[in-house]
Amino acid sequence: MITRLIFIAAMAALTAPTYAAAIGNKDCSHPLSASGLHALESSPDYAAVKTEFTKALIAACKEGKSRDDIGFPAADELAGKAADHYVSTHDPKTTDPKAIRNQAGAIYNAWLGGYTGFDLPEDSKKKPARQPMNTAACEQLTKDAIQASIPPNVTITLEQYKKSAGQLGMICMIALQQGYDGKPRNNELLGSLSPEVTEMFNRAYDAGAAQ
Repeated sequence: MITRLIFIAAMAALTAPTYAAAIGNKDCSHPLSASGLHALESSPDYAAVKTEFTKALIAACKEGKSRDDIGFPAADELAGKAADHYVSTHDPKTTDPKAIRNQAGAIYNAWLGGYTGFDLPEDSKKKPARQPMNTAACEQLTKDAIQASIPPNVTITLEQYKKSAGQLGMICMIALQQGYDGKPRNNELLGSLSPEVTEMFNRAYDAGAAQ
């Protein structure tokens, strides 16, 4: 029989979050979350017990759902006992320790899922990989800011243009990075910029935020 201490340690990755009381209306025909089912079905031996075990999961869920008369600590204890009892009284049809732990964890989560009303264990939400920041926008934004800053009928030298492009390009990159990282706009920097460069900054920030 799996002791309560070993069970909690072994099932740490599948344990439900702490809820104060039953707060949902669980559909026990779906006793586990997608990740919970995946953990079970990852074992090639699971097919041999799937029909019987699905019935056990539904029963555990319904039992947990019926216990709206207790608080979470008591529910957590009963869910653990239900898991321990199932593992000690049923043939798991496998000798793989991980598969056996997954069965115990599934009973635990089905029972507690019925009690809380949640699909347990909680599915991990993985964010898609983000593309590196695209800096191409700053080339045109810098050119636009330089041209807008030149007074009418004034011509600047190539050296002056390159110097301005270097300075404004750096400001543009700062704005782009801040937008990309989701940071607040640098109001201190904005307050020191000309209207043309301020427009460039804001456009670069928005371009970064949109990525």
